[in-house]
Amino acid sequence: MSKSSGRTPCTSEVAKRQHQASRLLTSSVYPQ
Repeated sequence: MSKSSGRTPCTSEVAKRQHQASRLLTSSVYPQ
């Protein structure tokens, strides 16, 4: 992964955050 723009400091960090958000959304829509 190459830095195209200095917007995202760490791609993995962003991906982790997005995954967390999607998981929260899923759990709110489909409570276990």
